[in-house]
Amino acid sequence: MTKIIMNNANRREAVDLHKSAVLRAVEKLLRPIAALVVRSGVMVSEVIPMFERACVDAAQSHMMINGKRNMTRVSLLTGMQRKKVAQYMMELNNEAAYTLGLKSHVVTIILSRWHIEPEYIDSEGNPKRLKELGPGPCLKDLVTRYGRDICSTKTVIEEMLYSGCINEENGYFFPLQRGYFPQNLHSKQFDVVGRAGCDLLETMIYNLYLKRDLGSARFQRNAVVEIAESQVPEFQEYVRENLDEALRAIDRHLTIKQRPPERGEETVRFGVGFFEINQREDN
Repeated sequence: MTKIIMNNANRREAVDLHKSAVLRAVEKLLRPIAALVVRSGVMVSEVIPMFERACVDAAQSHMMINGKRNMTRVSLLTGMQRKKVAQYMMELNNEAAYTLGLKSHVVTIILSRWHIEPEYIDSEGNPKRLKELGPGPCLKDLVTRYGRDICSTKTVIEEMLYSGCINEENGYFFPLQRGYFPQNLHSKQFDVVGRAGCDLLETMIYNLYLKRDLGSARFQRNAVVEIAESQVPEFQEYVRENLDEALRAIDRHLTIKQRPPERGEETVRFGVGFFEINQREDN
C-alpha cells in the first residue's frame, strides 16, 4: 500500500513538473504576441476568445489523430464549458459564420465622443480645444465618462500625444484623428508576421510531439552565441551574405524539382525560413 501511495505521489509530482515546464514555455511564447497586441492597439478581451477557439481547434485535431472526436472530449481536454465549446466548434466548421469580435479601444471611444458629443463640439460641429481640467468641458470629463475606469486622465493624454492622436498648444488639446492607430503598418505586414510565426511554431510543436507518431523530425537548427553588442553589425553582415546565398540555392532547387501533383494527390507548403536572433541578456 505504501508503495502504491509513493508511486501516485511521484506520478502527481511528475505531472506538476511537466505542466510547469509547459506553462513556462507558453509564457515565453506569449511575450512577443503580447507585444504585437499592445503595440497595435488591440484589447486583451479581443484576444482571449481567439485563444480559446484555437484551443478547441487544436483539441479537435488531436482527437482526429487519435481516432475519436466529440464535444465532450474537447471540453475535457480544454477545461472549457460545453456550451462555449459547441459555439467554437460551430464557428470552426462554418468559417463564413465566424466574425471577429472587434471592440473599440478606449482611446478610440474617447476620440469618437470628442467629435460627436454636443458639449465637446463647437457651433460648426468641430471638436473643441479642451484643457486637461475644468471648469467646463475638459479631457478629464471625457476620460472619466468613457474611459471604463481603466487608467488616469494623465495616462490617456500621454498615450494620445505619443501616438499622434492629439496635439497640444498653450495648455489646450485638440484631436488630429478620430481613431487610435499606435503603429501605422499595412495589414499585409501582419499577415506575413502571422504566417511566419505559425510556420516556426508548427515545426517546433511537430518535432516536440507529433514526430513520434508521424515519422521523422522536420529540419530545425539554430546557432547562437553571446557576443559584444558592438559586434552585431559584423555578424549581421556575415549571416545575411551566407544565408541569402543558401536560400537562393534552395529556391532554385525546389523550383526546378517542383512538379504538378498527381490526380487526387494533396499538396503541402514546403520550404525553409531563416531568422535573426538578437536579444539582450535580460530578455
